[in-house]
Amino acid sequence: MSLQTAQDQDVDLPTSLAALRCNIIKRIPKSSRIQVAQALTHTTIVEVSLCRLVQLMLSGKVPDTVCPLLYGASLCALGKKAGGIRPIAVGSTFRRLTAKVCVRRVKERAVQLLSPGKFGFGVRNGCEIVSHTVRRFCAFPHTSSQIVCKVDFKNAFNSMRRDVFLDMVRNHFPEIYSFTFQCSTNVPISFLTATVA
Repeated sequence: MSLQTAQDQDVDLPTSLAALRCNIIKRIPKSSRIQVAQALTHTTIVEVSLCRLVQLMLSGKVPDTVCPLLYGASLCALGKKAGGIRPIAVGSTFRRLTAKVCVRRVKERAVQLLSPGKFGFGVRNGCEIVSHTVRRFCAFPHTSSQIVCKVDFKNAFNSMRRDVFLDMVRNHFPEIYSFTFQCSTNVPISFLTATVA
């Protein structure tokens, strides 16, 4: 694993449980720039340790006592315009980094599996293409009545059956199953970090 994955992470997300922002990881220089004589600098130790942690998480062998911290989230309560609170959960930077490694490993096969009906993953500008296509379709003068139906499932992720999801991952992407299983079977710890009006 290279630090390119870490360097691609979004830096504007709130701090996670580990109090580590991705922009800190981005500041780690690439080991290829370090001479062999300086190979054991603190930066290299951090880089190697980070790679070992990601490999441990990918193997699904994180000790149970640590799982709630690595797979937990910080909660940020955002105020809604109409009143009320919208809780936003921001997962651990380490979990998000490992998940990004997983996505890179299975992206091509996932796109083939989900095609042609899904455009939200692995298709560059997929949702925008669908949006513009529907807009053009609606603006085009038709000789007969046409119907456009948009379905938005409320909280679809939390209403799915996790056992079915895990079976799909095991069958189609076995190399990320251990990580996915450990993420989805541990009860995460969440902390309220801020409230924004």
